[in-house]
Amino acid sequence: MKNSLYLFLTLFLFSCSEKRITLNELSRTGGNIYFEGKIFTGIGFEMYNSKQVEHEIHYKDGEKDGEEKYYSKNGDLIILRTYKKNRYNGPYESYYNTYNKDSKVNSLSLESKGTYKNGKLDGEIIECIDCNADVSPVGPNGKIFTVEKLFVKGNYINGIPVGKFQYYTNSNPNFSIVNYDDKGKVIDGVVINYNNFDLFLDSRKIKN
Repeated sequence: MKNSLYLFLTLFLFSCSEKRITLNELSRTGGNIYFEGKIFTGIGFEMYNSKQVEHEIHYKDGEKDGEEKYYSKNGDLIILRTYKKNRYNGPYESYYNTYNKDSKVNSLSLESKGTYKNGKLDGEIIECIDCNADVSPVGPNGKIFTVEKLFVKGNYINGIPVGKFQYYTNSNPNFSIVNYDDKGKVIDGVVINYNNFDLFLDSRKIKN
């Protein structure tokens, strides 16, 4: 009886395990993913080396369906996306590198986080607007200073920004506030120009 149960569980787990195929073995035709001429269901992946996964993505019936993940060489998650029938659907998040004084990666910090529903943002989002820039401008006296990261937090309903969107830094939790009505029209607030060095210097009042 025990042997029969063990065999049943083994076969069940084996049947439930997803096929894993390297991405360069998969092909795309007409928007669908194939493996050896057949519509693919399983996981496509890439490796940094024999032990560390770089990228993996779930497919169902030839379409992106489930989680897609990117990892750093240290095995840390740096990007998560979720799909349903090739459309964003579900949680997403991404992280950016922070560096120590020797310009070596010190840690990962949240860059963006939110949820999609049927391809549209839906729910609260948090996003770092300028994290890819990572600039250290030189001031008038020649002294290098570090620009604080600027984040925005707000709520979407079916792809439309609604209510209060808060721009903030670590030292200024209310750097700028923009308010939207239920149709996504700006009621009042300040639009931030976040192009490189003008991040904290150039803002303008929105006119309705």
